[in-house]
Amino acid sequence: MTKFWLDEYKDGPIFIATSAGDIRLITTYVMMSFASCFSYLLVSIFYIKISKHMKLNEFHMSKRTMILNNQLQKTLIVQTIGPFITGNLPCCILVVMNLFSLENHYISLGCCFLLSWASIINPIAAIIIITPYRNKVKQLLRIKNNQIQPTSTNENYEVNETDNVPPGTANPKSSETKEANEQIFVIEA
Repeated sequence: MTKFWLDEYKDGPIFIATSAGDIRLITTYVMMSFASCFSYLLVSIFYIKISKHMKLNEFHMSKRTMILNNQLQKTLIVQTIGPFITGNLPCCILVVMNLFSLENHYISLGCCFLLSWASIINPIAAIIIITPYRNKVKQLLRIKNNQIQPTSTNENYEVNETDNVPPGTANPKSSETKEANEQIFVIEA
């Protein structure tokens, strides 16, 4: 890779820079800010509409559906605000610092640190907030879970028949009953 730069640019690579007050730079920043604000406005409008629709139809939904809907809404809120804090806000701070010729290494490093977390916020929010995802991650990491919640309704569960046997009667699957049946079989043979 170094050979390319040395062959292409004998004196080193050329970087293009412009004045912070250049109208083209300011125009580009304003257009990017408008697009970002417009997308967050759309997210807010649709969140309000979906919330109103869900409130109107909550009597037709089961309790489980309402819980999952609330978890989904919380996740979507975090997934909307998270990238704003870790992506848009640091960029805005760096542009403003550039426009006003401010220089602070700590703020610049902090903004770069936040930018590195932008892609991780969405999956972490989903894993932490949505219960089936959280339980599966706990299971994969072998963390004990106090609540037992099946992840699927299609799983086969073994029923312990000792719980359903009335007191004072023998359980047909218990070891005592099996031994008694074996003894009867031996006597008859």
